[in-house]
Amino acid sequence: MSQLKLLICIVLLMLLSNCISCPGIDNHTYADTTDTALLAQSTQQSDPLYEQANTLLDKGQIKEAIEILNQLVKNSPDNFAYVHDLAVALEEAGQTETSLQYFQKAIVLQPNNATCHYSLGRIYQVNNKTEEAIAEYQKALELDPKNVQAHNNLGVAYASLGKYTESINEYQEALKIAANYPPAQHNLGYAQAHTSLGISYFRQGQYDKALDEYKQALTIDPECADAYYNLALFYHQKMDLRETIYYYQLAIKFDPKNVKALNNLGVAYHQLGKDEEAAAQYHQALLLKPNFKEAKDNLEALSPK
Repeated sequence: MSQLKLLICIVLLMLLSNCISCPGIDNHTYADTTDTALLAQSTQQSDPLYEQANTLLDKGQIKEAIEILNQLVKNSPDNFAYVHDLAVALEEAGQTETSLQYFQKAIVLQPNNATCHYSLGRIYQVNNKTEEAIAEYQKALELDPKNVQAHNNLGVAYASLGKYTESINEYQEALKIAANYPPAQHNLGYAQAHTSLGISYFRQGQYDKALDEYKQALTIDPECADAYYNLALFYHQKMDLRETIYYYQLAIKFDPKNVKALNNLGVAYHQLGKDEEAAAQYHQALLLKPNFKEAKDNLEALSPK
């Protein structure tokens, strides 16, 4: 084997270790972090300013809503609805640290509010405070055992700590509950849950079970980019390069910004001796993420010395 091929194979092994679509919190993963908590309903007499803030939130005018909610909380710091909805608005605005503080205040006002504990867990999770997230999800499930999102996100948190048995259990619980709920509800996506379960099986070396879960995900959602990406990784570790390329291409079709899929597709092309196609994939990955080390190293390895 030439020095160039050896370098690429070593890089591939690194990629199979590092680029698996791990159930964490990023653009290719499955924790339900995109849908913020439902707005609280004020138990007090209707407040025109509060209603205006909610209307603004519905219209996506987050900054204006935050200004009103800040004033409401300043005037009524013990009003749960005001505090909670300010936390939601701040989260939507990307102000996660401040949002965290207000979710904590909301829980002080209503310690047994399962939605609040779930929301707080989600904020901890996106800030990589995994142990705190687990504690909040567990509390949310203690108060509301059928919270599908909490089961799923708890599974993600467990997986990030290497607790794969606990992770699989949570994904399975999510799937059991989700089967009883209409798909229109904003909760756990079934295909995402199957993919996450497949990832946990893959990491434990249970490849046949992983494959079954990925296929089940695609039965539910034929455009699930994450399932295609993980199928590609499955075939890549088996060195079935034609299947590998096919599934990376589908992953990229449904998620064109997946730089890991672009890079790994380049590796697969190189292993078939198609260096021109490989270079094109590395270049595309670097256009999207200029400092992507693996793609940069792979491209340099292709260049003539």
